Amino acid sequence: MNPATPERFDLRCPRCRDADTSARVRLGPQGLVCAGCGASFPMVEGAAVLVRDPDALIEAQPADPDLTQYLLADFAREPPLAWPAASPVGPCPTSWLVPHLTPGSRVVDLGCGVGGAAFRLASAGHDVLGLDLRCGRIQAALQLRSHGHQALGDGSRVVALKPRGHLDFLVGDALDPPLAGEAFDAVVVQNLYDSVVDPVLLLNQCGALLRPGGLLLLATPYQPGPVALGPEPDLALRQLLGTGACGATFTCVTEGETTWGLPDGKRRLVLYRCDVLVGRKLTTV
Repeated sequence: MNPATPERFDLRCPRCRDADTSARVRLGPQGLVCAGCGASFPMVEGAAVLVRDPDALIEAQPADPDLTQYLLADFAREPPLAWPAASPVGPCPTSWLVPHLTPGSRVVDLGCGVGGAAFRLASAGHDVLGLDLRCGRIQAALQLRSHGHQALGDGSRVVALKPRGHLDFLVGDALDPPLAGEAFDAVVVQNLYDSVVDPVLLLNQCGALLRPGGLLLLATPYQPGPVALGPEPDLALRQLLGTGACGATFTCVTEGETTWGLPDGKRRLVLYRCDVLVGRKLTTV
């Protein structure tokens, strides 16, 4: 972790919230340390684990068979890893967000995976923090940040965009983010809303992290299981965000749809349609 990251992104102790407070954390020799309760949070192969129970999370980490797929999807640059010319893969959802950001915006990418969206935003000059619960994906993102490229198991190679803004990653929970409230100019939620156990709580956390006037990028291909959104997830999301039901009121800035994909081996491409919405935080309920 970059020594400047805890202060730059105002990292907070997730355990202190049990006492109705959230103390800042600092970077120590062995990991992150809470300045309030003194709790320590370890580093796993360079990745800081900032969750309430890091030992339990590390012990329960499953194998990640999709890691290579996501690295290829986010960072493939040259044949044979690039998408075929005839494939209908569309622009990254971050392209809806970037035109509305002011220079040097502070952005958090919740559920960042291997960091594709975070690298794109950092390459545009923004300060970006990526957060994900899978240690392996954060480690892969950190390797790409450090070296600019990574060799995969089959001998192929992926290459990352060069950050112009501050870029860092940590292991953390999007439903309990270890971050100060109203500290970010933008929150990115890409391919996460449909897979968390409580999507409304996720939206509440997004609203809490954003400063007034901040931007929320939501990109989701599916309806979330616990909440029935009907046949048009994008319409239901607009209604949910516009009524203050998630703790803040948003107005729609722009929306659209794009085709995204994952490589399944070297000869098959899995495509899916993604609803994209950018909302601006107006008020807090």
